[in-house]
Formats: sequence, C-alpha cells, structure tokens
Amino acid sequence: MTYVIAHRGLRNEKPENSLDAISAALSLPALHGVEFDVELTRDGALVVLHQETLVPNEEFTKIELASRDFVSRDWVGNALVEDVLNLDAGSWMDSQFARTRVPALRDVLGLQWGQATAYVELKDATYWGKQDLSRPAQVVDAAISHLTAFSGLVDVISFNPEILRLLQSRAPSIPTTLALWTEWRWRIGDAMIEATRCGASTISLPDTMILEDPQWVTAARTSALKIHAYPVSPARGEPEFASWTPESQAHKWQRLQQLGVDGILSDFARETLKAL
Repeated sequence: MTYVIAHRGLRNEKPENSLDAISAALSLPALHGVEFDVELTRDGALVVLHQETLVPNEEFTKIELASRDFVSRDWVGNALVEDVLNLDAGSWMDSQFARTRVPALRDVLGLQWGQATAYVELKDATYWGKQDLSRPAQVVDAAISHLTAFSGLVDVISFNPEILRLLQSRAPSIPTTLALWTEWRWRIGDAMIEATRCGASTISLPDTMILEDPQWVTAARTSALKIHAYPVSPARGEPEFASWTPESQAHKWQRLQQLGVDGILSDFARETLKAL
C-alpha cells in the first residue's frame, strides 16, 4: 500500500510550513504523515520554513516569494530566532494570512499528531554551496532534545548524510530518510550504499526520477529500504505554476502507486488521498 505524506502541510490551501498548513493536513483521517522543513538560526534555534523559496523583504518584516530557488542561500543562518519568528509568513499567499508567523520546531511538534508521522527535514543550507563542516553537528545538537522528547511518531529527513549519521549515533531508535537530488540520477547503486552507510531506513527522491527509471524501486527493495517520491514544485509566479494542479499530477500518483513506492509526498495531499 502506498501512503500519502503532506509536503509542507496542505501548502496549496495554507501558507506552507505554517501551523495552519500542518494542522489542516493533520485533520485528514487517512493521512500517513506531514513533512516540514527545519532551519537553524544564527543563535542556534530551529524554525520551520523553506528558506530557498521564501525570503525576507529588505525591512525584515515579512516573507516574500523568491524569484527562483536559492539553493545555496542561508538567510536564516544569519538571523536571530526572535526576528525570524516575528516575520509575517502568510501575506505572500493571501492577505487573510497576514497574521501567520514562522513557527518554531517545538510549536510544530506540540500539535496534535495522533497516529500521523512527523517527517522532520533537517536542512543544511551550506550543503549545496561552500559547506560549513560544523553545521551538521550544530543542527543535530539543536534538534536532539526536541526529537527525543516527542511522544509521537517521527522520521528525520536530510539531504546531508552527515546529519543522519550523527543523529543515528546519538538516537539510533529514530528512523531516518536520506533525501536525494538529481546528482544521484545515474548512481542508483551508490545511493543505496550511501543510505545504508548513514543508517537510513528510507530514501526519498524526485518523483520524476522514479518515473524515468523504475529500477530505483527494485534497488530499494533489494537493499531493504523504503522509497518515497517527492514533488519538484515550480515556484509560485513561474509560468509552470499555473498548470501545477491536482489534475496535472494525478497520473504521476497513480503510476508511482503501480510501481510500488512506499510513500508519496504531495503538494495536494487531500486530492492525492482521494485519487489513490
């Protein structure tokens, strides 16, 4: 059976990664879990947002849409937690969300999770550019107490395998997922070795990579790993975003289910549940 995970909450209905978006997703009875992004501030706190696609205005009073993905940007790492938490994190989507604020990790984990799994993606913005080799330890140090105190189901995701290795060494009972990007496209065997090496029980990669080469599913099964598919969403404002709809994605969900992926991260979790 293929389960559904809400990508950044119900981000098509509420501002992504907000308490509202995550709470709305948790209200869906058949949902398996909710994925959300966690960034480290300059003073060592963890906040929930996706800083590659949402950036602050010059006055640092509200979040605005980035014109493109800034994959090596680290504006959260240069900011104090108090300033980040006070940002208007919703009016970029609609004026009705102007009171929305960036949540802290503790606030998200404090929601009513029930039987849903919290998929906590621990980010390292330096991983995509000039790497800060001290960042993985800083992220794990900041997260470990929150994760071990959480009474619900949790799975930690990261693109940086070092974060997962460090977490496994300190809290081996917490399941982890190695997220992969397109540089792994032709390296299926290497990806399985890397996932095993860092202690991951799941790999997560773009849905298009799995659809292009179903051998990813076979290789995961052979390596005793679960496999998740996540969407590569166009940025709001880009021409492609107008056609980014549940109807345009439904065939992907159904094909991924046929291929036997364990989980689908979806920008349209409500519609994905209905489709599957």
